[in-house]
Amino acid sequence: MSAFEDSTTAIDGLYAVALKSTIVGTVVVPGDPNYSASRQIFSRQFQDLPQFIVYCEVFDDVRKSLQFARRHNLWAVIRSGGHSTAGYSTNNAMVIDVSGLSYVVVDAAQRQAVVGAGTRFEKIDAALDTFGLHVPGGSCGSVAVAGFMQGGGYGLTSREFGMNCDNVIDATLMLHDGSLVVASADENSDLFWAIRGGTGNNFVFCFRSPISFTSFP
Repeated sequence: MSAFEDSTTAIDGLYAVALKSTIVGTVVVPGDPNYSASRQIFSRQFQDLPQFIVYCEVFDDVRKSLQFARRHNLWAVIRSGGHSTAGYSTNNAMVIDVSGLSYVVVDAAQRQAVVGAGTRFEKIDAALDTFGLHVPGGSCGSVAVAGFMQGGGYGLTSREFGMNCDNVIDATLMLHDGSLVVASADENSDLFWAIRGGTGNNFVFCFRSPISFTSFP
């Protein structure tokens, strides 16, 4: 149970100020003008009221948020695009939002790209279209890659091009203790297996993934 489950907005605000002072990103709490929009994920059947929503801008923001959650006994969940059909990207305690970790670096010659965890497919597709490349993505552009991939990643073109997770070369991940590791077929292979589908999208924090692509006429 969250230590702040019965806390007031005023108390939450004081803790939010303390957390905000340690990170680059921003913290949203109940009572803030943008709280309602910030808490709502894509599926409106989930109406959780998180006490803290942390918008991370750099890797260390996530580490500081995890430390804060552990110190105060908060159940923290990850949100990249907020499209989890099972509601895994929200709760009533703490949401760590990685939508700010959004970038695409394409190596057209190798048919690969490095993408940030919060990168939406509308951005990925736009970058790939320039080079005639493709990877199965979400059914709408606002789906982000980390949650989609960790759920397996079945897209509209998967019957021809396979699952999104099968195109992942490796992934930079943060464990619960804040340490960073790389997982691939040759390094931390059990972890690499675990993140690519079926782990509830909250097994580890996925920060960046090199992904291979298919030429698309």
